Amino acid sequence: HLLVVQGLEFSRLATLAQDGFQLVGNVEMLDQNRLAAAGDHAELFDSGGAGFCYFLEGILRFLPNATVHGTAFPHRPAPAHVFTARQHVGEHRFCTEFVLEAATLEVGPLRDLLQCKGESLIVAGAAPTIKVHLHTNDPDGVFALASGVGTLAQRKVEDMEQQHNLLVVEAPAKPFSIVAVVPGSGFDRIAKELGAEVTVPMPTGANPSVRDLLVGVNAALADTVVLLPNDANVFLAANELTALTRKQIVVYPTRDVVAGLTALLDLGGTALLPDRSEIEERIAQVRSAAVFFAGKGVNIGGTEVAKGAPTAQIGRRLLSGDSLGIVILDAVKALGAAPDGLITLYYGGSQTERDAQRFAAEVGKRFADAQVEHYYGGQSAIEYWISCE
Repeated sequence: HLLVVQGLEFSRLATLAQDGFQLVGNVEMLDQNRLAAAGDHAELFDSGGAGFCYFLEGILRFLPNATVHGTAFPHRPAPAHVFTARQHVGEHRFCTEFVLEAATLEVGPLRDLLQCKGESLIVAGAAPTIKVHLHTNDPDGVFALASGVGTLAQRKVEDMEQQHNLLVVEAPAKPFSIVAVVPGSGFDRIAKELGAEVTVPMPTGANPSVRDLLVGVNAALADTVVLLPNDANVFLAANELTALTRKQIVVYPTRDVVAGLTALLDLGGTALLPDRSEIEERIAQVRSAAVFFAGKGVNIGGTEVAKGAPTAQIGRRLLSGDSLGIVILDAVKALGAAPDGLITLYYGGSQTERDAQRFAAEVGKRFADAQVEHYYGGQSAIEYWISCE
């Protein structure tokens, strides 16, 4: 609706402004159904609505004997609610973890055996000791199935729906909290599913500051905090935190986010903080590669990389090729993908899910005996993080 004000008497304009302000300021300006139907053009419906309301408010402020009026629009972001009154977590509500000892199956066959029992399945390690994480609606069935191929230890079942519906009055007693630095929203979700209590986002093209890390550590509930920096440069900054907080901080040398996920998997479900040497030994065994488009031309170790060329970095080694697909395949080969192993692609950058599916299929054809999975990482500067187990 348009309000034509030119030529109106001031008293008439004031009446219209009063009526219009109450109408526009106190009702929803656009219902959700219209927004959903508008799709990508939703912003066109809402443009100018807030400005029109402020325009009417300005008229009212200059009326004789006017009092200051507030608007229906917030002046600051609404506080985020950590817990909603009730939240549905889906069909598979039980987060189930265990260690399979004396396993008679390798990782691949065990993954195939448990795949039908739920989602978010992670099978890590190697026979005879394998660690399993799974979201399921039948934890007893999972335990029964796994007990037929080994001995179960360190069993843990958590009702995720019950956790979401809790109203936290005081901090629960916990032996330690985990804070993880994450390079994207996908990794944020994965880290929290694996047990990270607090995540610290990594800014695009930069590292989180010491202050960012300190805020994350102090937000954790437990007095002992495990910090996973997930970057070599962040690791240096993380070591400065000890003198800045009363909490006891344990910093593991996770050099990238793939190593961080490995540490999370090992830390999940443990009642006490594991021996540091055990976690560091597992981290040192992680094989990962970052695949990206080179920002500038370089020559490192005899490898010539042109600006914009698809490139993979494995430690201090660089690989380059004519296409992203070739570089991904070369990187997986260089990581030593083993038969019956697991190859995981975490996509981000300019990649879409369809791209990830296509490259995962190509990797699956080349390494037919391995299990290939792809997940959304959401990292900004790297097209793919690749891990091989």
